[in-house]
Formats: sequence, C-alpha cells, structure tokens
Amino acid sequence: MKKLDIKICESLRHQIDPFADRVIDEFFKSEESKKEALGLLGSLSKNTDRPGKNAPQVFQDYFKEESQLPDWVDWSKVEVGQKLFMTYTPQVLMLLMCSSLPHCYACRKGAKVMAMTGRFGADDISVFKKRMVETAQFVVNVMAPKGLEPEGRGITTSLIVRLMHASVRYYIMKDDWDEEEYGLPINQEDELGTLMAFSVIVLRGLRNLGIDLTDEEAEGYYHCWRIVGKLVGIQESIIPENLAEAEEVTDLIFTHQFEFSPDGAKLTKACVHFIEEVIPGKAMDQIPISLMRFFIGEEMADGLDVPKVESKVVKKMVPTIVKIINREMDDLYDDFSIFSIISTRFNSLFLEGMLKYFNDNRKVEFHLPTSLRGNWNV
Repeated sequence: MKKLDIKICESLRHQIDPFADRVIDEFFKSEESKKEALGLLGSLSKNTDRPGKNAPQVFQDYFKEESQLPDWVDWSKVEVGQKLFMTYTPQVLMLLMCSSLPHCYACRKGAKVMAMTGRFGADDISVFKKRMVETAQFVVNVMAPKGLEPEGRGITTSLIVRLMHASVRYYIMKDDWDEEEYGLPINQEDELGTLMAFSVIVLRGLRNLGIDLTDEEAEGYYHCWRIVGKLVGIQESIIPENLAEAEEVTDLIFTHQFEFSPDGAKLTKACVHFIEEVIPGKAMDQIPISLMRFFIGEEMADGLDVPKVESKVVKKMVPTIVKIINREMDDLYDDFSIFSIISTRFNSLFLEGMLKYFNDNRKVEFHLPTSLRGNWNV
C-alpha cells in the first residue's frame, strides 16, 4: 500500500474513477440513451441481478471485467469475516446507523455531496428511509455467506454502487461545483474514508460493546471490505493491506476531513429520526441519541447537533445495558446463562423489527438471506 499522508490525501480529492465514469459518459451522450441507462441502473439496484443479454454491451463488459477479484483475496479470511457478521448482524447494522454514517456526516466536504444529490435529503424523510434501506442492503449483500463469490450479490451490488457514484458525479459536475474548495465529488479520499467507516469504525464499535473479537476475526472482517474497496473503484494502491494499516488510514482521513457543517447536522438529524421510527414506542425515543453519543463521543455529537439526552437514567444506563446485552457472547452462549437468553432474544427481535418495518409496514423491500434468518430465528 502507498503510504498516505495529508499531502497525498489532498491529491486524492482530485482523483475519481475513470473507468466507471467512461461507462456513464457513454450512455449519457443523448437523452434517449440517458433514460435507458437510468432505467437499467434503477432496475439493477432493486434486484441486484447482472445485466442480461439484452442490456447494452458496455454494461455487460463492465460487469464481466470488473467482477474479477484480485489474486490477493484470501478465502479463509473472507469466511472468518462473514462468520463474524453472521454472529453480530444486528449490532453491525445498528453501528452502521449510530457510528459509521455519523462519522461520514462529520466530514463537511463529503456531506456537501450527499446534500446536493438529495439522495440523503433530511427534508424528505421518505427518501432518506429508502437510502438507508439501500445502504443496509449493501452491507448485508457483501457480508452474507457467498456474497463475494463469483456471481455473488455482494460483487454485483458493489459494482452497481460504483456506477451510481459515477452518475452522481456526472450530474454534480454539470452544476456549479467548486472543485477547488471540495475536490471532485465522490473522490478517492472520500471513498476510502467511507470504506474505513464501514469496516474499521464498525470493528471499533463492536469492541466498545464489550465484544471480545480475536485478531483473526477482526482481520477477516476487514479483509472482506478490502475486497469491496477494489470493487467500488478505489485505487488498489491506497487500500490498506491489513487492519493495522487501516487503523492508521482511518485516523488520518477523519482527522484530515473532520469539519462540522449544517449539511452534516441535517443528515444526522434525518438519521436519528429514522432510527426512532424503526424502534417502536415513544418510550424508546431517547435511546437512538444516547447510543449515537455513546459511539461517536460527545464532541462529534455536539458538532453534529445530536440532541442532548434529557433523561439522566437513560444517559447513564444505555451504555451499561448495551454492554451487558453484548458482552462475552461466546461464553454466554456456551453456559446458557440468563444473559445469553436476553442477548439472543434482543438480537432476533432487532432483526425481526427491521424486516417488518421495511417489508411489511413501509412496503420497502429489504432482503435478508435465509442463512441469516435462520441464524437469528427471524
């Protein structure tokens, strides 16, 4: 891996993904072809199937060429990483909303892109909900068993995300975009920072929950996301080769980009509202902000305008409850203690609630593989 520093990070803000951009440019040459391309992308994002024989050749070539995995993929690590996800799926999805995304929102320049696209607009919470479903589905598709194997959902979804990013760049660059101030939209530094948020930040969150991860488990989980980094168009030379390097890159990028903004606060507010809707009952409304403050820290929470926890009881008890629910889960499962029963029930209800919210109550499709349904008894 290329050794990164602030100077290199600044240069990465002016580097994007030429291959994916060329695919989009090819189809956006006319209004007719643009409409066809957007329709195909919309269809792909819903069913994660690769383009059929009737799809334009440039799309078929893109998926065929870019789905090839690099020689350094270690399938034994992938298996360990995906097994870890299967064990802690609800925790990972919760950390995605309470830690990973707020870390991204705390970066002013990257938040500007999300605000401009309207895909994460806090003014229209229904739009935001759909984007949250897409993000959660992306993580599930990548980390579920066989997700990164040939023809796997994880590979297809990653390549679709890459094209979506290229289409966003196309439209933003047509607008009055200030490259000198923000760099290019969805640039290499922002992409790499997001990758670290979905991998390293999640692993840090799991450990903050009191979960005793082995080095092998943590390394395996990161290795899966290293593969995803290549698939979504990040330059291989800047993707950390191991977790130790990834930890350093995480601190470097977020130190470089942390700068609070109204856009970031707006996005965070929408995220909090979304979590409150997923968790039933008014009595639980202060739980999301308490969890968020617990995972991202008071300074970042204040910078993102996360509301203060009014209830002293909730403020003191939530971190303790979370740790009790999740601590030493392997040992708890072995001895069938009361904490094992509580933890198992809590986590299955969490996933069950997610599925019911997305699929039944809100009529938005969220696919959870059969293996994970069985693992969590939902």
